[in-house]
Amino acid sequence: MLTLDAALLENMQAYERFVAAAKSPKVFHPSETSAPLTQTLDRLARASAGLDAAVAALRQSGETTIEHPVFGTIPVEEYLELNAIHTRHHMGQLPASGAAVSA
Repeated sequence: MLTLDAALLENMQAYERFVAAAKSPKVFHPSETSAPLTQTLDRLARASAGLDAAVAALRQSGETTIEHPVFGTIPVEEYLELNAIHTRHHMGQLPASGAAVSA
C-alpha cells in the first residue's frame, strides 16, 4: 500500500509537475522580506554548484539513495528528477523575458 507521500511522488514523476494541492512544509516557505536580486542570484549559483558537488560525491562513494525531508529515503536519480521538476515549476513563475527582472 502506498503512503500519501509516495503517491504524491509517483504522481509528480508521472506528470513531471507538482500536484496542484501540494503544499510545501513551513520550513521551505519564503521569508517576509527578500534579498537584493544580485545576492539571490549569487546564492542560487552557489546552491547549484553545491548540489552538483554533492551528487558527484554521492556517485563516487557508491551511495544510491538520499534522505528527502518529505519523501524519506529515495534513489538519487529520483531526487534529481524531483529537483528538475521543482526547478521547472519555479521557472514558470518567472516573467517570460529576463528583461522584466531588474537588479
